[in-house]
Amino acid sequence: MNNRLGAGIIALILTIILAVGYYLILRAKKFVPYRSTITPFLFIVIISHNPNLCTIHPLTLPLLCLFLSLLFALSFSPSEPNFQKSFWAGFFTGLASLFYPPAIFFLFYLWIIVLLYSSSRGRDFLLVLLGFLSPLALIFEFMFLLDYPVLEFIQSVVVFYDLPVISASISWLEWMFILIFTITILYIFFVYMSRLLQKPIQFRRTSWILAWFLFFSVISSVFSGSVFIYHLTLVILPLTAFASAYFSEPLGTWRSDMTLCLLFLIALLQNLQIIK
Repeated sequence: MNNRLGAGIIALILTIILAVGYYLILRAKKFVPYRSTITPFLFIVIISHNPNLCTIHPLTLPLLCLFLSLLFALSFSPSEPNFQKSFWAGFFTGLASLFYPPAIFFLFYLWIIVLLYSSSRGRDFLLVLLGFLSPLALIFEFMFLLDYPVLEFIQSVVVFYDLPVISASISWLEWMFILIFTITILYIFFVYMSRLLQKPIQFRRTSWILAWFLFFSVISSVFSGSVFIYHLTLVILPLTAFASAYFSEPLGTWRSDMTLCLLFLIALLQNLQIIK
């Protein structure tokens, strides 16, 4: 098995695990209907709509770590202690920052969520920080034992921060997918935010946690210094959730069905590379 095939298989397995896991979480939070399978469908279409995203890429491992961090953030309770959840949310965020330095911005995301939705804000605030620093401390210990220059590692992290690169090789199909998906998501987002007061408390809390995650995903991408296309994997978690909730509504229109079919068709054409 060559490396390219192996990377594709690993990416496929991770995509399926994330899609199914994310669907189960949103279903448990009653954010999407119990029998709706639109979440894994949208997740897989969005994350694999471009061949460059169908293999191991710079955000594959950070996305998995941030997914686990979001899982703990969604489980914060305003009436029960969240000590373990706070530590592990910070830990996986710190782990993500080792692979993707701009993930450090998600530390501020967790602090905001703790202040808004945690019962013991002060302790959880510190536990998030301790969890975030734990993987960094471990990597520095290994560097010390292996006599690797820590200063050189820190300099490489600092150099990483730069404006993102928009590749000139992005196809017109890719731009079409981004345009259609962006317009659809903006419409869905503002429609849901305008109706949020009519929703149950748990739905509102989940919506705001996802909205803050989306905000920090965009902020981190500004300093990513990597290829533009990869950041669709970073914003996929909140965007998939909002889109799934909207498309799962029983009063869906033919426009919703047409939009889903169009996104799927563009993704299929790009992966088959029939049109370039």
